[in-house]
Amino acid sequence: MSLINSLFQVRHAARLSRYGLMRVSGQDAAGFLQNQLTNDVVGLAPDQHQRSGYCTPKGRLLATMVQWTSQDGHVDQIMPAPLLEAVTKRLSMYVLRSKALIEKPEDRILYGLWGRPADGFEIGQIRQAGALEMLRTEDCPVLGPRVWLVAPKAQAPEIELLTKAPGTGLLPENAWQFSEIMSGLTWVWPETVEAFVPQMLNLELTQGVSFTKGCYPGQEIVARSQYLGKLKRRTFRADLPEDALTKATLPSDGLIGSEIWSGPQASEPVGQVVDAAAIRDAAGKETGGLALLVSLSQDAWA
Repeated sequence: MSLINSLFQVRHAARLSRYGLMRVSGQDAAGFLQNQLTNDVVGLAPDQHQRSGYCTPKGRLLATMVQWTSQDGHVDQIMPAPLLEAVTKRLSMYVLRSKALIEKPEDRILYGLWGRPADGFEIGQIRQAGALEMLRTEDCPVLGPRVWLVAPKAQAPEIELLTKAPGTGLLPENAWQFSEIMSGLTWVWPETVEAFVPQMLNLELTQGVSFTKGCYPGQEIVARSQYLGKLKRRTFRADLPEDALTKATLPSDGLIGSEIWSGPQASEPVGQVVDAAAIRDAAGKETGGLALLVSLSQDAWA
């Protein structure tokens, strides 16, 4: 735990079971992914992580992910756990003669940490010590600075001991989702597979798309959306107050993918719910209502 203690003073932690890991190894790992994903994998610095997407040939997102290069040369991805099976199977179809192996590490766990980073540990950076990896991600405006922690399963008891000190504690996983929403970071979940082109989720605004790296499935459509002004929807932050909720809408995951309509006379939906989580205060306690990310037509938002 010396890596954690030296880089991050933990205030809260959450075990992240909604996310899983995909690993691509072999001498062609980076080159193979370069031809499949929206971001520049070959150009990714060893001390940095980035967001990326995996599209259909029509430019619709099958998945979004956080990716980095491990010390042993693997290219690892964090993505929603329910999508892992489909994504690994689809990517495996295109390996062909590339020397790349796609797998799902089963001996690793994920945590989200909130706290205080050490000086010099900046957003976008990664620090690694053996099998322990820390990815400094965007700060939550409410719960504060954050880190993705990837660790061996055997170290789970030690990690959770970090939350036993006064003023610290474990939070439910939904608190991490709240932080992602408050930071404006978007994910594709099973309910929204193939629902969006990357710009509808602001993926290029969070440095998840490279427009100079070359071809990948859907690249022509993604580029056309960027340069020809044909983008109809963007992702926005919104809150759903407690008095607008009913027991039927909880848990909040049930809202993801729901269509959004504007007025009783609307002929078609103006958008979809991208993500939802209970609103929390700085101590991590629910305060009522839901924080949302919604992909809306820009006319509807205006």
